[in-house]
Amino acid sequence: MVPLGLTMLVCAITYALPPTAFIGAILVTGVLGGAILTHLRLLEFGSLAEIACVLLGIFAWAGLWLTDFRVRALMPLRTEKRGAEG
Repeated sequence: MVPLGLTMLVCAITYALPPTAFIGAILVTGVLGGAILTHLRLLEFGSLAEIACVLLGIFAWAGLWLTDFRVRALMPLRTEKRGAEG
């Protein structure tokens, strides 16, 4: 448990620092994805812990999307339609 806790702590600190927040979000998503797959392997479909992991991953990316314009450029909610040029 200690190595897993330290790993998650490093990921959370990486996510909390603005210059490394994007890498931190990827790392947090990876750790949470591993937790989700562990629950799936144990046939715990839709368990409370699994749902919490999914929500934490969504909230991590939503928070990054709201605070960083570069992430909004990579993941736009809608695209602009361009008219015919000429």
